[in-house]
Amino acid sequence: MSTPLIIVLICVAVLLGIIVGLIFARIKRDREEVVGQLQIIKESENDRPYIYLQVTKPDILLNTGKKYVFLKVRRMKYTDERNTMKIKDSQK
Repeated sequence: MSTPLIIVLICVAVLLGIIVGLIFARIKRDREEVVGQLQIIKESENDRPYIYLQVTKPDILLNTGKKYVFLKVRRMKYTDERNTMKIKDSQK
């Protein structure tokens, strides 16, 4: 292999490593900054959904001047037959 080709491959590998590292760092930061969960519960197709906020880290909201926070979103559908809820989790 020629020397310029090796240099190009090394540069591509370094750039890919930086990009992958930034992606993993952002995912880790997003998970650590979740301050609670937002539950969206819909009882039936005709009803409006109910929204509940559960804060697990109130100190972050009260003591810092943050304008934005991360919440874990849980979408739940209530079924009358078994008195259970179907849950779909996501993080926004």
